[in-house]
Order: sequence, then C-alpha cells, then structure tokens
Amino acid sequence: MTRRGLSKSATIAIAVVIVIIVIGVIAYMLYKPPTKVSKPVTPSNVTTVTSTTTTTVTPPSNNTLVIAETTPPDSLDPAIAAYTQDMEVLYSCYQTLVIYNGTDPSTFLPSLAYNWTISNNYLNWTFHIRQGAYFQNGDQINATTVWFSIYRSIVMNQFGAFNFLDLLYNGTTASMTGYATPWGVCRAMEQIFGLQFPNPQTNLTGYEEECAYAWQMY
Repeated sequence: MTRRGLSKSATIAIAVVIVIIVIGVIAYMLYKPPTKVSKPVTPSNVTTVTSTTTTTVTPPSNNTLVIAETTPPDSLDPAIAAYTQDMEVLYSCYQTLVIYNGTDPSTFLPSLAYNWTISNNYLNWTFHIRQGAYFQNGDQINATTVWFSIYRSIVMNQFGAFNFLDLLYNGTTASMTGYATPWGVCRAMEQIFGLQFPNPQTNLTGYEEECAYAWQMY
C-alpha cells in the first residue's frame, strides 16, 4: 500500500506557521514588561526604630567657655582687630561706653557710661562715666582713660582709627604722612615741647601736616 505524503502547499503553510510562532516567542522574551516586585507590608503593630548617636562635649570646668571657630582671632587689640572672629572675643573681654539695645538696635543702653547728653548741633557728646569700674591692672576707668583709649586708636592709625575719620583727625593728612594726628594734640605738643607749627625752618606749610611729622621725634 502506497503512503501518500503532504502536499507541497501544506508543507509550506506549516513551515510558515512554525516561523511565526518562533518569532512571537522571541519578541515576547525581548519586550516583556519587568516583573513587579511587591513591597513587604509592615504590620501596624510593629514600630521601626532608627538608632542615633549623640556626642556631648563637656567643658573642662564650669568656668571654661568653649567656642568652635574655623579661624583663630587675628588680634585681641581693639585698635587693630577687624574680623568677625576677633569681635566675638573682644565683646566678651571689653566693655564700651554704651551697648546696642537687643530689642531695638537703633537705640543704645548704658554700659561704662550710665548717662549721656548730646548738643543740639550733634557736635558735642557728654558721657557720664560710672564709678567703680577698673581695668585688670587696677587703673580706674574715667574720662582720662577713655580719652587715652580713643586717641591711642587714632595715633596707631590702624583699623580702629577709621571710626574717628574726619571726626577727631584729618584723614587727608593721615594718608599723606602716614600719621593720624588727633585734633587738639598739636596745640598740646606746642605747649609741652615748645614747638611751633608750622615751623618756619621746614618746607611744610600745613599745621596738621607739620604736627604729624613731629610725631616721629616725640
């Protein structure tokens, strides 16, 4: 008995179907969406605790103040100091005649001066210094020591002198000569040292300029 085989057209059709199935499987494997992962469910009666570590820095004693700074102070002299790290130390070591009002920065409160008055033209300020305030060396704080502190800053011609620029000394003369001469000092030098400003024996004609150069000798 002779077996009949598949016709040529049927064979081709089966081959085409197989190819389509293979292509479909490959396409599915390549482009199937990622598997969704379910998050674990935490029971409502379970509390998650996060561990934290706290470090406490204890000063050596109750009389020691520890301050963290990124930069050390440049100077502890009020006539020179100009930076923030300087002021943070100076405000804790020195007192001023008056201090800012913490609740109203536009007003001032008494400190070394318990009271003060201002003239109508704002040119004369009279400070009344409180009694019983002393420097560390025992010198009493009074009008003389306040005067010395202000004039010392001017004569040093450092950063602190700019607080009194063209108020208590001539800034132009200071820039020309390098010496900041407080107004009134020239007359005092004439009386104490017998000097004369301007000196006719020099080529300087300005009264304050001549006085400023006289600082080099006295």
